[in-house]
Formats: sequence, structure tokens, C-alpha cells
Amino acid sequence: MATAAVVSVSMGVMKPVLAKLTTLLGDEYKKLKGLRKEVTFLQRELSDMDAVLEKMDGADELDPQAKKWRKDIIEMSYNIEDFIDDFIQRVGETNNNKMGILRKASKYLRTFKDRRDLANQFQQIKSQVMEASDRRKRYMLDQCISNATTCISITTPVAVDPRISALYKESASLVGIDDQKSELVNWAVDKGRQLKMMAIVGFGGLGKTTLANEVYREVGGKFDCTAFVSVSQKPEMVGLFNSLLSQLGLRPYSHACQLQDPINDLRLHLQDKRYFIIIDDLWDTRGWDIIQCAFPKNYRCSRVMITT
Repeated sequence: MATAAVVSVSMGVMKPVLAKLTTLLGDEYKKLKGLRKEVTFLQRELSDMDAVLEKMDGADELDPQAKKWRKDIIEMSYNIEDFIDDFIQRVGETNNNKMGILRKASKYLRTFKDRRDLANQFQQIKSQVMEASDRRKRYMLDQCISNATTCISITTPVAVDPRISALYKESASLVGIDDQKSELVNWAVDKGRQLKMMAIVGFGGLGKTTLANEVYREVGGKFDCTAFVSVSQKPEMVGLFNSLLSQLGLRPYSHACQLQDPINDLRLHLQDKRYFIIIDDLWDTRGWDIIQCAFPKNYRCSRVMITT
């Protein structure tokens, strides 16, 4: 019951705030220096947060971080609405065109301290909004919400990735794999210090993933760090690099990040380590041109294996 109450409260909670921010963009406030820029910034950020709140309403289950963020945003929206009401009342009065010049000047002087206080409050509001936006990106809430809203019923046909079964297939079920496996194991543990890369090439269904996984299981313990990631015909690069980061014990990035950010983190982490990485089911060289940027040539007997 408590969860349902929170969800109902979050629906449309930002709409009144956005409407009142629009009011501050009116002609009667255009003489207030810098106001339009600040209000436009708040509108943009709060509109994005409103969209996230709507997605949360449709989610089946949210993790604790997402629930805490939603609660904080709802509370922040009420505080912002109160601030705007106060702002309009205290500042809007001095912009009344019907007020005489002397009276308006007197009013302005009397409310100068109020204006300064309001300006400070406005900056505090902006800082809170920026911090909430940063938390959303840092916690990757958009991805978490997207996962939470994916609901599969018992009667819904499920597309099964054939690579999943290949990862758990026993090597005994594949004829002639022992010689190939032995050759690849010897290659992986070879004492050559330079970074080496190997491609297992063949049509789908020939056991490339199973073979690579067998090698991975056997020699992985000999390396400082290992990772096994599957690509796809149309790879989402940030997601792929995030998988590598997670397997290596590093913090993943939001999908809005620059691609060089996870690449730089991976290179820095792997620079002084002996690593073994498997890139499974690579489809084209363009994807590989980007992926290989994450692997430094560190002369520590590191190995990268590709199936394609």
C-alpha cells in the first residue's frame, strides 16, 4: 500500500512547477537580469525528471536507489513550487506597470534584501536540481527503469539468444574440439610478453562460443583479470564496455556518456595487468576498430580472443 501511495503522488507532480516556471518567462519578468536563462535551465532539467517519474509509474518494481531518488524529486518539486510562489509574490509586485515611478523605486529599495535572498535561494534550487540530475546519471536510473518496465507474461513468446546455450554446452558434445582447444590453450599461456590477439572464425552453430568458453574456463585463473562479453549484429558500444567494466570490478557509465570515457577507464585499469578478454560473436570490423581501443599493448602476456 505504501508503494502505491508513492506512485500515485508522483504522477503529474512536476506539471504545476513547469507551468509556474513558464509564468516566469513572461514579459513582466524580462527585466530581471539572468532570470530567463536560469528558468530555461530549470525547465529543461525538470521536464526530463518528469519524464523519468512517468516511466517509474509504469515500472513493476524499482530498486532502493530509484525509490530514494523518486522520493527526493517529489519533495524537491514541492519546495520549488513554494519558492516560485514566494518569488512571484515578492518580486512580481515591483514589476507592476501601474505603480508610480517614485513608489516603485521606494518599493524596490525596501525589497532589495528580499531580492538578494531570493537570488541566493534560486541558486540553491539550481544546485539541488543539478545534483539530482547527476545522481540520475550516476545511478543509471534510466537503464534500471527500462529493465524494470520490461514485463514478460507466461504466454509471451521469448526470443532466446542462441549464444546463451553455447556458453553452457559441454565440450564433450562437440566432435573434434579437443585438438582445437589444446592449441588455443597453448596460445593463451604462451610466454610471449606482447599482447596477442586470436580470431576463431566460422559459420554460426559450429561451436565457436563453446570452444572459446572452454579455453576461458581452463586458463582464466592464470591471468590477473578476465572478461567474456558477447557483441551482437548491431552492438551498443557503451553497454558492451559497461559489461567489461562490471566484470573487471569497475563502475559502469550512463548511456549518455562519451564513448572515450569507458575506454579510458578500461585502458588505465588494464595497463599494468595480465589480462584475458574474449569478445564473442563479432560481426564486422567497424565494431572491432572501436572495441580494440580499450586494450593497451602492455607487454604482460595479455591475450584477446575473438569469435566471428
